Amino acid sequence: MGSQKSAENRKGDLNLSKENTNALNNKISVYPNPAQDFVTINGLSGQNGIKIRNVFGKIVKSLKVASNEITIRIANVPTGIYFIEIIGENKRVSKKMVVE
Repeated sequence: MGSQKSAENRKGDLNLSKENTNALNNKISVYPNPAQDFVTINGLSGQNGIKIRNVFGKIVKSLKVASNEITIRIANVPTGIYFIEIIGENKRVSKKMVVE
């Protein structure tokens, strides 16, 4: 019973609601997509961690940002499909990005 209680506590700690995640997902834009040298992420708010992962889940870039927009240099990232994970206070959004 103790492990069930701790699992409930962990679930509550992140406090993500589907409505909040969907609203945030619609607010955040990633462009250009496909991208070559730079990608811009717009619609951020507050402190955010950004991780760019390849299709195998390996983090190829990780940074923190406190502005509503950031441009990231990706010229050294190999061609392929990536997922941009945006992690903020009580929110987590993933966006797909193609690098040419």
